[in-house]
Amino acid sequence: IWSAPAVVAVSGGADSTALLLGLVSLAPANARIVVAHAEHDLRAAAAAAHEFVAALAGRFRLAFAAIRLAVRNGDAAGREGLEARARRLRYRFLEDVARDHGARHVIVAHTADDQAETILHRILLGTGAAGRAGMRPARALREGVALLRPLLRVRREHVRAFLAAEAEAWREDESNADVRHARNFLRHEILA
Repeated sequence: IWSAPAVVAVSGGADSTALLLGLVSLAPANARIVVAHAEHDLRAAAAAAHEFVAALAGRFRLAFAAIRLAVRNGDAAGREGLEARARRLRYRFLEDVARDHGARHVIVAHTADDQAETILHRILLGTGAAGRAGMRPARALREGVALLRPLLRVRREHVRAFLAAEAEAWREDESNADVRHARNFLRHEILA
């Protein structure tokens, strides 16, 4: 994985902060890690999260790539919902960062809890067998670039315990408490 730069998606939340800390501790000294941060226009604290992630990247002397995504006010094509639009724009940004830095891997912090939410959400939408399998630990993001999910078997509670043991801060995304969004409803009302 370290033969080329690796892009790590970091929102500033617990999961992605822990992912970055873990990768920094495991990577060889000559590893080239690019911290990629997508600032969505969906919450008031987005700018503070951006500053937090920029400072985190600076602390480890890592390359930092960021973008502000117009999710709420953008041109939503067809029936694309807000969450789907944010995801599509975020992954397009990650693809661009990988291309710009010559990266072959984009690493994201989906956990076992995210996996459970994804599977349940897909089942409720009437998915087929492939959808019930959930997210894969690795898949092609674009030609020559793999998307990796190394925390897919790790519970969110263990991620937070790791950060507490390291005395490491993170930023809570207040929009994750908004149960008007399907995934948040599943997280707080069904799977809690």
